[in-house]
Amino acid sequence: MRVGFVVLHTATTLRRPWLLASLLLLGASQAFAQGPTYPLPNPMPQPSPTDATGDATAETTPDTTPPPVTAQEWFRRGENVYRVGRYQEAIDAWTRAFELDPRPRIQYNLAQAYERLGRLEDAVTALQFYLAHGDPNDDAYPDANARLAALRARVEATGVMLRGGPNGGEISIDGQAWGYTPRPDRITLAPGSHLIEIHYPDDRTFRSTVATPAGQVVTVQVNEADLIAPQVITIEHEAPISHAMLYTGIGMAGVGVGFLIYGIERQAKVSTCEDPDNYCRNLSAGQTQRSVGLAAGVTLTAAGAALVVVDLIRHRGHGDEEPS
Repeated sequence: MRVGFVVLHTATTLRRPWLLASLLLLGASQAFAQGPTYPLPNPMPQPSPTDATGDATAETTPDTTPPPVTAQEWFRRGENVYRVGRYQEAIDAWTRAFELDPRPRIQYNLAQAYERLGRLEDAVTALQFYLAHGDPNDDAYPDANARLAALRARVEATGVMLRGGPNGGEISIDGQAWGYTPRPDRITLAPGSHLIEIHYPDDRTFRSTVATPAGQVVTVQVNEADLIAPQVITIEHEAPISHAMLYTGIGMAGVGVGFLIYGIERQAKVSTCEDPDNYCRNLSAGQTQRSVGLAAGVTLTAAGAALVVVDLIRHRGHGDEEPS
């Protein structure tokens, strides 16, 4: 009965061209209203054996295709470069495709490209997004769950083991404290490069930069010879240059000049005592004062001048020395 109706309806349609044209226009308008579509990302294509390493031929082949514009074009570009082992380019292309059309299935592809590069934490994040926003009925959904569990196990198995060295050292990895030595158990770390420091009570330090591959445990041997002792730096401060001799010499010379003037003045007085018109009450006292003044003046002036000369010579010699 249903078949007869379909045949009759088809015959009626053929006899009415205008009805056929209306149906065609209606279908075209519905297709236009749905917007552009492209196939959902397929499960991750595996690189061919000849191109998996990204050999020189694959890398140097000029790309004459126009730059991608749409999400579909970016996604297809990611597939193409992934097949020849250019995983970072695939990540860049699929990230751009996801920005233009955020379909969760693209994150599934990104996770596998991240895994190929050893970026396990990024792969875990991508799979978590896909499982949280993707369709549970999708064929890739069970595989994503299995991959996520395997990646988490690999991340948790990554770390370092410390062996040897004195006890009581404070362990620090990338600035985070990890207890004291000895540390017999594994220290879980993310894949990548890490700075290990062990500070001992005697101020010695062990330092080492270690790369931990994903899913592997690296053993770090701490040897006594590798411990760095603190460097004691002694800064010698040069004593400031003293001018005591200069000032003392100037003072002595000044006093000596004073005594010379006094002795000369006494000499002038004594020399006039023998004149008939001059009367000196104590000639011998004047002569003694003259002698003491002249003798003290000459001695002090000479000594002061000597101190000044010595000081000037000493400081000139110091100024000529080249700084070390």
